[in-house]
Amino acid sequence: SSRGDSGGGTGSGAMAPAAGGKRAAGAGEGGGGNVGGVGVVSDHSEASAAASTSGAASSPPAKRARVEAAEPHPLLSAESPSEPLELNAKLLALRQHIEVQREAARREYKSARADWKLPVVRSRLVSNVLDLFGSANPRKDGTPSPALHWRNTVVTFVGEPGVDEGGLTADLHSSFWREVLKPEHGLFEQLAEGGAYLPRANADKERLSLVGRFLLKSVLDDHPTGPGPSSFLLEFLSGAHETRAFRDSHPTYALQLLASADPVCAQSWSNLLRLTDDELATTMLALDDFDDALPDEPLSRANVSRAVVAGCRRKLLTDRFASLDALRDGFTLGGKLDLGLQLAQHRNADLALLLQGKAAISAQEMLDCFEWGETPARG
Repeated sequence: SSRGDSGGGTGSGAMAPAAGGKRAAGAGEGGGGNVGGVGVVSDHSEASAAASTSGAASSPPAKRARVEAAEPHPLLSAESPSEPLELNAKLLALRQHIEVQREAARREYKSARADWKLPVVRSRLVSNVLDLFGSANPRKDGTPSPALHWRNTVVTFVGEPGVDEGGLTADLHSSFWREVLKPEHGLFEQLAEGGAYLPRANADKERLSLVGRFLLKSVLDDHPTGPGPSSFLLEFLSGAHETRAFRDSHPTYALQLLASADPVCAQSWSNLLRLTDDELATTMLALDDFDDALPDEPLSRANVSRAVVAGCRRKLLTDRFASLDALRDGFTLGGKLDLGLQLAQHRNADLALLLQGKAAISAQEMLDCFEWGETPARG
C-alpha cells in the first residue's frame, strides 16, 4: 500500500486484512459581500457577472496504516467559531490593524495611493493574474514593492463591458480562487474527493509564491476565497501550526485540520484513539506506518496519539512543506509584510471564516440584511 491508499468503511471500525498484513494510510492522497461581518461567497453566474459591472451586491513508501472508516465520531466535530460578539471583535481588530497599515503605507509611498489597473482575459484568468502580480513594480532585487498591495484595484475584463466600482474586483477574486484550484494548473490538489485543497508538493514554487501574493491581496481587501482552499493554509501562514496544531497531547485538533482535506483518513485515524492495547495489536500497525521518521514500534495506547499527530503533520505539512513555504513567501512579500501575529490570535474555525467566507446563509441572516420600515397606517 502507499500513502495514497484509501480506507474502507464499516460502522464498527473493524480491520480488514491487506496484502502483507499491513494497512493503507487513510484515504486518497493523491467573492461576494458581507453578512454579519463575515464574507459570503457566491458562485459566478451571468446574473452575478452583470451585477459585478456596477459594483452590486513524492514517491510514497511501501507501507502505510489503514483502518476502516466508521460513522462520524465526536472527535471530528468541527471546531466551533468564536461566539458572535467575540468573533466580530477579533475580525474588527484585524481589519483595523490592516487599515492602519494601509494608511501608513499610503503616507510613506506615494505610489500606494494610485489605482492598480488590472486588465484580465477571462479565458486565461489564472496565468494572466499571476503574470500581472509577478511583473508589477518589482524592486531592484526582484521583489514586489510593499506599496503595490495597498493600492485600490481597477479590474477590466478584456472584451466585456463594465466599469469597476467594486463588483469587477470581487468577480476577479472569486473567479481566481475557483480557477486556480483546477488540476490543469498543477498548483493544488485534493487528498480525497470533496476535501479542501492544499498546495501540490511538486507545484511550481515561483507560481505558488505569486498565488501567495494574490492571497494576501484577498485578505487585505476582504475578499473571501470560497470553500476550496484548506483552512490549514492560514494556520500555516500564521505560524501557529507547530504550537497548537501538531501536539501529541491534543490529537483532536490535528484531526480536525486533516478532516477538512481528507475526511475519510481523519475519521479512520480517529477510530484508533478509542481502541485498547489488544485491539491496537490486531491492527499490526507501527509508528513508521504514519511517518517514516518514527521508529518501527508497534502501536499501543501509549503512542497512538503520537502516531496520529505525526500522520496528520505528514499529510498536511511535511509532504508539501516547500510548496507551503513558497506560498508563505508570497503572502509575506518576502518577509516585508507579515500578518502572522494577528492571524495567530484566531482559532482555526475563525480563520476558516476569514479565509473562505460563508458558503451559505440562512433565510433569517438574509432578512437581517434589510432594514424594514414601519407598515404605513391605512387612512
